[in-house]
Amino acid sequence: MGQYNITAYSKLPQGRMRMNVIWESVIYGNTFDVQNKIISHSKFSTGNNRDNDVIFYPNDIDFTIKFYGDTDKWKNILLELSTIGAEVNVYIMVGQNDERHRFSGMIVPESVDGDLNEKIISFKAADEFELLKKIDPRTNPFDYVLTNDVSFVDLFYSLFSLAGIGYISEVTHNSTYEAQYSFEELTLTAPFERFGTLYSKYFSSNSFYSNLADMIKGILTSFGCIGYVGFDRKFYIVSRVYQGQGFITIDKDDIGDKTPTEIVRKQLGLKAYVYTGAPGTFQTTTRGDVTKDPSRVQELRIMEPTGLLPDGSTQYSGLRLYDPAEGWLAGDFNKVRRKNADGTTFTSYKSNWLLTVDDAWSLIQNDRFLFKPKVQGEKNAQGRSSLFDVNNIGSYYKLPQASSKVLRPRRMEFDAKRDEVEIELLE
Repeated sequence: MGQYNITAYSKLPQGRMRMNVIWESVIYGNTFDVQNKIISHSKFSTGNNRDNDVIFYPNDIDFTIKFYGDTDKWKNILLELSTIGAEVNVYIMVGQNDERHRFSGMIVPESVDGDLNEKIISFKAADEFELLKKIDPRTNPFDYVLTNDVSFVDLFYSLFSLAGIGYISEVTHNSTYEAQYSFEELTLTAPFERFGTLYSKYFSSNSFYSNLADMIKGILTSFGCIGYVGFDRKFYIVSRVYQGQGFITIDKDDIGDKTPTEIVRKQLGLKAYVYTGAPGTFQTTTRGDVTKDPSRVQELRIMEPTGLLPDGSTQYSGLRLYDPAEGWLAGDFNKVRRKNADGTTFTSYKSNWLLTVDDAWSLIQNDRFLFKPKVQGEKNAQGRSSLFDVNNIGSYYKLPQASSKVLRPRRMEFDAKRDEVEIELLE
């Protein structure tokens, strides 16, 4: 019994692709099979293509490899992968001595099959983020001190690391949200990276969420954000509404002959459930018509209200703000704002739930264009394509044909063999 490591290779315009498949073998001791070939793989994608675009959605990838060992070993490997599964890591060489980690996941055992004559092994690799769905925060699985505070950015990084998601090396955000707080005679503001919470709110036995994936999505939703997994090993927290953060204009020469365009139909209503501070208790607020067609109603759950609740008579805020001199303090009620699209002026102060709900409704109450350009890879200094590095899911974009609008990427699908990426850009 030992660790089995299969390494397989293929050539791409971005550089050589290397894949490692590693598992604890019941049959073999520590073994390295290093001269195998990647015959085919599906596209690398990140983001989601759902109309309800408030969640992060990591991707799965299908692989087929040619195994060059003996037939008996091939049969045993196929058997073990279909029962035990394995860890999968994919790297692409983008320059001399510069290999980038592009994907990390786990083989889905039920997906494994092969071909005896050709000694081929095929499987689906599910993204590591699937692990988050299996961990219940109500059990405080990582033994956090529940009376301590933590920033949301630091919390996410900690969760990814402790849950076994080694692919993520950094958590970054582009939110311009800021909140006001008072200390002695001073009135101060804290930017989003200093927003936080008590561990007890999300990790005690009466907390709302039953798995970490839903908990992370819920926190992101509370602040009008989406989470994306980038192919640069970063987890991007991206604002749904453009707040003047800057953008990338795609070069017209890099776009294919056609830019398919769809209409994302408006939602008829929005229903938001706003946490009251009492375990499992929410107040409801609506926008538009939530009764005519439930399939065209978007629902949000706001765990961080920070102010007057929808009933207009009670207030709740669990938001904690970090002051560099004084440590963690409570935020003021009804004192959250963000930058406008000009990147300079701010919205008026209001409760966080109201800011987030109003922003969401301002988007989804209208029909919106969805553009799907295919963008070609560019050559880097080593003469290799920089397809994965130039096109970033954490940025906003403009198209030369529709330059009056700043667009948010909803999904990116990388075809490494064709050296192109299809970007879904949403108004």
